[in-house]
Amino acid sequence: MSKTIFLSAGEISGDMHASALVKEMKKIDPSLNFAGTGGKYMASAGVKLITEENTIFSAIGLTDSIKFLKYHQRFFKSTLKYIKNNKIDAVILVDHQGINIPLSKFCKKLGIPTFYYFPPHVSIWGMWNAPKLAKNVKAFFTPFYEDYAVYKKYTKNVYYFGHPLTELISSFKIDKNFYEKMQIKDNKKIIGIFPGSRYQEIENLIFPMLKSIKLISKEFNTDFILSISHPAYKSIIQNAIEKEKLEGIVKTVENESYSIMTISDLIIAASGTTTLEATLFEKPVIICYRISPLSFFIGKFLVKKKMIGMPNIILDEKVFPELLQDECNPQRIFTEAKRFLEMNEDEKKKYHNYYKEIKKKLGSPPVIEKIANKIIEEIANG
Repeated sequence: MSKTIFLSAGEISGDMHASALVKEMKKIDPSLNFAGTGGKYMASAGVKLITEENTIFSAIGLTDSIKFLKYHQRFFKSTLKYIKNNKIDAVILVDHQGINIPLSKFCKKLGIPTFYYFPPHVSIWGMWNAPKLAKNVKAFFTPFYEDYAVYKKYTKNVYYFGHPLTELISSFKIDKNFYEKMQIKDNKKIIGIFPGSRYQEIENLIFPMLKSIKLISKEFNTDFILSISHPAYKSIIQNAIEKEKLEGIVKTVENESYSIMTISDLIIAASGTTTLEATLFEKPVIICYRISPLSFFIGKFLVKKKMIGMPNIILDEKVFPELLQDECNPQRIFTEAKRFLEMNEDEKKKYHNYYKEIKKKLGSPPVIEKIANKIIEEIANG
């Protein structure tokens, strides 16, 4: 009899990773059925979504998350009801710790085996989550070795096979028509703009980024391509572009983040998965981060590292500029962009070595296949 697996994801990056995992699991066992909460990527992989898409209702920071509290409560109640009223053989949690930590406890009470893919980043903050989760989660699959080492203190059922992004990016092939579609000219530098995958990020970062474009375009012969991470953000971004009178200067495109990174000379991005992806594409990145002052103040006492950019954390060195709070302004973005665009060959070689070091620390493919096989094996063993 075929088994049904429930997946719980709540951000666009989690939706993407869950989708890739489902595709791999279906290759191994086509009889598997999948249901869950997430977004368009999971739906396209054949996951039956039990609620409306939830990937745009997320935020960074404790106080910033309050805005979406009622949505999270509704999604959580729907998830609990579905799992309780349907035969679920296993649950896979994907990131989204605000929902997935309490969900793991609920599933434990029901006797449903739970697997955590992209569990909380306990080597950086929230180490107290490791022993708490170890009581409820059957197995952890972490993309960072440092997290593996922390979870290993509390359970033997933690696995590190490398970071799935190394596989997704190494296998990516750009559509040759993308150059024509974006009307790319050979003599121009290309700058990719990534204002984020959350409303909060876009609201906080879009204007500093757009205003910096005015400064950069005055000094450099450049094309700017802005990535729209979700259709829901299109109007807010287009309105901002019009307000700054940048129509025709800034090109926008949806669902083409890897294509943009492939052709870019420089990436300006919201802190998060995108900054790590940029370095795996071997592109310099300016990391931008703005949240409410109260959330930022509280966060300083919770994090172990003094850096927020994932590439810098992996290197344990602030190699890529982190523009935090008021430092994330048009002039600072321009200054850092100018530095990268004017790098000499020796400087470029130095950064190439940084990219190699990041890749080395994140492992090599196949990653997703190994994780899929292990989860299926664990489910079969009961």
